[in-house]
Amino acid sequence: MGLLIAAALLAGRDVLRAQQAIARTRAAAEEAVRDGLLPGVTVGLVDGQELVWAEGFGLAALETRAPMARNSVFRVGSISKLFTALSVMQLVERGKLDLSRPLVEVLPEFKIQGAFPEPVRLRHILSHVSGLPREAPVGSYFDGSGAGPLQALESMRSASMVHPPGTVTKYSNIAVSLLGNAVEKGSGETYVAYVTGHLLGPLGMRTAGFERKTVSRDAMATGYMQEGESGWTRAPDFELATMAAGNLYAGVEDLARLARLLHAGGEIDGKRIIGEETLREMSRAQFPEIGGRFGLGFVAGNRNGERSLEHSGAVYGFTTSFVCLPDRKLTAIVLTNGDVCMGPVRRITKTLVDAILTEKKGEPLPVEPDPVPAGKALRLPGGKLVFRTSPPSPAGQSRLELREREGKLSLGIEGHAVPLERTGEDAYRARGRIMDGNRITIERGEDGLPAAIALDGYRFGRFDPARAPPAPEQWADFEGSYGATYLPVRIRILEGRLVAECETFEYEPKPRPPEKLGADPAFLFPRGTMYEDELLVFRRGGDGKVLNLKLGTIEMSRLP
Repeated sequence: MGLLIAAALLAGRDVLRAQQAIARTRAAAEEAVRDGLLPGVTVGLVDGQELVWAEGFGLAALETRAPMARNSVFRVGSISKLFTALSVMQLVERGKLDLSRPLVEVLPEFKIQGAFPEPVRLRHILSHVSGLPREAPVGSYFDGSGAGPLQALESMRSASMVHPPGTVTKYSNIAVSLLGNAVEKGSGETYVAYVTGHLLGPLGMRTAGFERKTVSRDAMATGYMQEGESGWTRAPDFELATMAAGNLYAGVEDLARLARLLHAGGEIDGKRIIGEETLREMSRAQFPEIGGRFGLGFVAGNRNGERSLEHSGAVYGFTTSFVCLPDRKLTAIVLTNGDVCMGPVRRITKTLVDAILTEKKGEPLPVEPDPVPAGKALRLPGGKLVFRTSPPSPAGQSRLELREREGKLSLGIEGHAVPLERTGEDAYRARGRIMDGNRITIERGEDGLPAAIALDGYRFGRFDPARAPPAPEQWADFEGSYGATYLPVRIRILEGRLVAECETFEYEPKPRPPEKLGADPAFLFPRGTMYEDELLVFRRGGDGKVLNLKLGTIEMSRLP
């Protein structure tokens, strides 16, 4: 009897601790909605084989004021890649695919320019070291034409390799999309049929699918993109040609089934879906000699000293996060219907993971220091100061703005404004839609104004825009918008430099010396940026005026 009472007390204590973690996460989600950082969000916590908490916050549709629910369905973006990776590994187990096999042997129709002696292999693709470009010329993220995976594959013959395989980590959507083609070759089924029949169905993911037509209209959350600094507009909802890389629709209850599979070493409800040894290999960081952080499909991470298997997603109008701690059998799932809402998604995810993990360890809940009083307001001449660094930071950032309005500070970064909370003397943290928790410290000069800013320890020095050398005159013709009206690439000249806005983020690609006389002007994106190590090329017509540009592999016409 005494043992039963002790067990009951321990179980009760665990439930109380879980409720404390949930309460803290609930507060973070409610705050993100209240602050307008996202329209709505659904959060889930899986403990062992149980979805112990799932709850919606905010709105699933702004127009109808429909509330977000625990069973709302989202586009989960690149979390889709986990199901492609699992499909490949199932076929590897059956001897239908081989990770060491060159891609061209699996897909003889795959052609690309600039191939290296080392071929692209399936293992390279799963670990994002394939050397392939980010997107395909046809069926890219910008392409709403209705192109499909086969058209994307065929278009690669006009693309070029970026790096030798196995040498540099470079995220690629088209690479994983090609794995979808490989799944078809290995299985003899269409990609959708295979994944549905061998993963979604057996896992019991009842509301999940790779095509919009399979999703209940009532359950589907509406995706929104930011309009201005405080508004939202409906996002495009066309299907991606790179289906295997980012077109899954699912809810928290669906992804909880994936979490249960990972917690049980590849089994669910008594059914073996994937081998335990296979999962172990998928969770191991590949290519550590080059600093590879990907396993096979998963990001092989670490949360507070605990091994983690993770992936995030960002697709038109949606931002998502899946973080599994397999040794603790805990998974946090965060799905939102706001575009590029990485800040609040990271904060909600971190709040839940940190709180439930410390409770499992029997430690006190982590305490985040409250913002300190502003004290004497920092006033900036003209309301802002500019800071620069060269070479760019590891995240590819070259320029920051420190902005002040009515005594409140924000950080201008990559075309976005991020509010700052004061945490100490000249110390702040980011609290915005694209960033959260990043540390910002100010170094003052003799004039009492900030002379430098450190963002997560990387220093940017104060820069006087009036002293910037002028840009070459011919660059003026580059300015304008190109591509799709719903997500244009915008080019402008700022402080003598060319700025390219790609997928709502601004980067400063560097001029590349022409390879021959009369070559089209080209600029190289720095490491850490979305299109790192790829070129931005401007195409001129017969009259010498710029008619279009090429972003990586993608040709885009100038917009009126």
